[in-house]
Amino acid sequence: MKKSILIISEAGGDLTTENVYDWLLKLNCSVVRLNGDSFENGNADIFYEPFDSNSIEINGEVVSLHYDSIWFRRWSNQHPLKVPVNKNSFTLNFSLAQSIEKFTSTENRAFAAFFLSRLSAKKIVSSIHQVGTNKLYNLSLAKKNGFNVPSYIVTTEKAELLRFTKKCKDGVITKAMDRSFYCHGEKSSLVLFTSLVTESVLKQTNSHFPLSFFQEYIVKDFEIRSFIFYGSIYSMAIFSQRDDRTKIDFRHYNFKEPNRMVPFKLPLNIESKILTFMSDLRLDTGSIDLIRTIDGDYVFLEINPVGQFSVVSETCNYDLEKKIAEYLSI
Repeated sequence: MKKSILIISEAGGDLTTENVYDWLLKLNCSVVRLNGDSFENGNADIFYEPFDSNSIEINGEVVSLHYDSIWFRRWSNQHPLKVPVNKNSFTLNFSLAQSIEKFTSTENRAFAAFFLSRLSAKKIVSSIHQVGTNKLYNLSLAKKNGFNVPSYIVTTEKAELLRFTKKCKDGVITKAMDRSFYCHGEKSSLVLFTSLVTESVLKQTNSHFPLSFFQEYIVKDFEIRSFIFYGSIYSMAIFSQRDDRTKIDFRHYNFKEPNRMVPFKLPLNIESKILTFMSDLRLDTGSIDLIRTIDGDYVFLEINPVGQFSVVSETCNYDLEKKIAEYLSI
């Protein structure tokens, strides 16, 4: 009998989801993919009738609540809801529209939480509770586990930022404390990257601003992306420091002259710290970003439980998608 597998992901082109899906088909599994966006943005037709039902109807298709394996890859792109406005009868003001969006979104999430609680399987990889860990807590926990961690502040005041910049000899960067900001238009997109806080930026900064995260900039020899899956660590070195375009944030990809990326073996003591850190977070899988300094030290930057690892897999010939599919299909 075919193994039944449920993949929960987000709408759009998540290459990792698609690759694992393809491998599961090759392994002769029966695969169902469900996108969290169906619950978040209100675009799906959903029907559920309690109390003895073992399924839910989404866009006319019956989705079972029971599987051999479930892989919680991702949940939602978190696109905002669009509130319909009938201009012939009345016009919603902006405040009311926002309130309706918030209420509708809350209703959708409430049902999604119930649906996820009803799912069952012999094997479950990750969960919705592991999608978004807290960056500040992770930094504290990494420090507790013996990692070198850059100093940082969280503030709304320019005066405190100025004091912090004077302490950081190599500079200060700023980035999101939670998920990065994305705004996709028809012809262009706006993405929040890690950015250097320059003198020019400081001059244009108001005395008070929204709560923001600022971190000491560490000059690196190279950076490391490590993917962890049930005790196994797969690492890749990224020589982003050699390109001004990518040295602050390698996601500013240079497609004409890509960064050199190679398989890398972390020292055993660093791998041991990673596994203890993962255990403390109760995570079985995730992507960790580290840097190696010019002095040979290793510095922890962050962990993303649902981070992309296709580049690590393909560049280093790790076949991670195949390994995940095999784990789900056993």
